[in-house]
Amino acid sequence: GPSSRNAPIPQALNSWLDDQEQRGGFLEPQAQRQQFQSAYYSLSKRHGWVAIDHLRQLMPWSRERFDAMVETLRADHQVELERAEPGEMRENAIEACYQVHGQLYHRLRWRP
Repeated sequence: GPSSRNAPIPQALNSWLDDQEQRGGFLEPQAQRQQFQSAYYSLSKRHGWVAIDHLRQLMPWSRERFDAMVETLRADHQVELERAEPGEMRENAIEACYQVHGQLYHRLRWRP
């Protein structure tokens, strides 16, 4: 149908905008990290666990940019990730999680 034919358009637009922002220097890696951290702190209570799907909703980023930031923060030991079991989650909740190396993560916490 028409909706499936138009589905790639927002994704392509997001990718193009991301590329333009990078070329224009609007979102350097440190600025992206600060945006992500600010979003985390706006949702966390006393530096506690935050649902990744809530962060995704708050951040106006493409899935690729968001996941790349989570991976960068994880690799730099800036955040801890809490694993989830797919059998315990609804399908739409699984889609909103962060997935890497066959593992599913549904919450993160900034390390002190």
